[in-house]
Amino acid sequence: MKNSEVAAVLEQLGELLEITGEEVFKVRAYQRAAQAIDGLREPVESAVKEDRLTDIPGVGEKIAEKVKDIIETGTCKLYDELKAKVPAGVVEMLQIPGLGPKKAGAFYRELGITSIEALEKAAAGGRIRDLPGMGKKTEENILEGIARIHARPDRLPIGDVRPYAEAMADVLRKAPGAEKVEVAGSLRRWRETVKDLDIVASSSDPAAMMKTFVGLPQVKEVIARGETKTSVLTDLGIQADLRVVTPGHFASLLNHFTGSKAHNVRLRHIANSRGLRINEYGVFKDPGDEAVPLGDDERALYDLLKMEYVIPEMREDTGEIELAQKRKLPDPVELRDFRCDLHCHTRSSDGANSLEEMAEAARARGYTHLGITDHSSSLIVAHGCTAEELREQIRAIKKWNDRNADSGFQLLAGTECDILGDGTLDWPEDLLKELDFVIASIHTRFKMEEKAMTARIVRALETGRVSILGHPTGRLVGSREPYAVDLPTVFEAAKRTGTCIEIDGHPERLDLSDSHARAARDSGLRIAVDSDAHSVDGLPLIEYGVHTARRAWLTAKDVINTYPIERLRRVFRREE
Repeated sequence: MKNSEVAAVLEQLGELLEITGEEVFKVRAYQRAAQAIDGLREPVESAVKEDRLTDIPGVGEKIAEKVKDIIETGTCKLYDELKAKVPAGVVEMLQIPGLGPKKAGAFYRELGITSIEALEKAAAGGRIRDLPGMGKKTEENILEGIARIHARPDRLPIGDVRPYAEAMADVLRKAPGAEKVEVAGSLRRWRETVKDLDIVASSSDPAAMMKTFVGLPQVKEVIARGETKTSVLTDLGIQADLRVVTPGHFASLLNHFTGSKAHNVRLRHIANSRGLRINEYGVFKDPGDEAVPLGDDERALYDLLKMEYVIPEMREDTGEIELAQKRKLPDPVELRDFRCDLHCHTRSSDGANSLEEMAEAARARGYTHLGITDHSSSLIVAHGCTAEELREQIRAIKKWNDRNADSGFQLLAGTECDILGDGTLDWPEDLLKELDFVIASIHTRFKMEEKAMTARIVRALETGRVSILGHPTGRLVGSREPYAVDLPTVFEAAKRTGTCIEIDGHPERLDLSDSHARAARDSGLRIAVDSDAHSVDGLPLIEYGVHTARRAWLTAKDVINTYPIERLRRVFRREE
């Protein structure tokens, strides 16, 4: 077991003792032992094997015996007895901000309250105020805390959390003594939803880091504050933890708290097979030794384990470990590989900027070409173009290209054409022929049965006019489930018709998801990764799509945005 896991059991033991009304000195003893073991720079298992547990400050003989049991079995007799004695709902009450074990125990022993729901009713009914040391204000605080719990989402979309977390990290980077500060956890792996925030840092002045952290404007409540770890509740409704190590130990901390858990477990097993132990504090060759110096670069850790470096997006234990050991990991696509964005809107439909403004913004990003894809006429809510407006836009694009022929940048005339309910395309054949490429998407009638929806999409692809299938499942992260569709059948039709599949990189969509994009690649399909920008400010959102592609193990050759414009034209003409 990891030190943190042993410490967590001891911490919970202390909470259970306090709930049952045990003397305060016993409660504090378990809390001190938990803190000491959590802060060890070596595996606590080493201290057990060498019979020096009691050398750890705060660990006496009785607690040492329990630590041995916890390491061997994951629990101990006293912990099991207390868990059986205290209803689980009483422990759950500790989730309420500001409510500790002492009060939770009083509510249980004096009023028989065994759940958050029962506590809410008691507080609302004025039953708490008559208990010793409590009053009306206690009831108000309890109700406010419970309201916060009810308001907390389980997971938030990455598009909501990433800029928020980076803003916090930016302030921490300016704190006295700060050397390295990074957002870790699922955010660093670019998962599409986030449960909580992990920020890791190295600093010569940890106290200053913690002071800066708790003083951030995003912080609503300090849950726990220590020398190396502080936890807060943010005004976004999720918990944020800051962990700080001394300079020179950042690589291990960053790797450990980037995860995923499954990836980290595999790394520990590999380390053990080489006679090494790794945790958030470093790599250790022998019990009691100083950590092997890794510095700030995680690559040193993978080098020590005789492995190829694994990018954060791939650390999900889906085959990356085996390939890293063989040094055969794919070379993941990077934003710098991108020559274009192929899904952008202008004022001709529901965009905020002109064609010329979008072109200049794309050129400023270093692109060599840009696809303009305004909505088709049936999508009234998005102010879809009329046929004549689209033809006018095609002419405007040709004129722009003529004026800028020597600039090294060109526009492609496209459209985001609706796939109608029967699978036909929203534009007539003769108009589709005038375009450089066509994105076809579904924006209506999401509740069709799977068989009908799949047939609808396949029919559209079989027209031979669809260059890219746009946001193929219609989902909105955190707010709309994907429509029912048989993706393997769609992929088969796309392969047969030479159609590319899109990762819509707008953080509200991320559609295809990473797992579906990987399946599309494995089906032999080319992928377009786009921003779905509706303004010049939307163009940078392509970064979310790029990281989704990296989570899907896509390389530059898999992504058509990396192709020179002439090769891209050949792909759209089905010549390659």
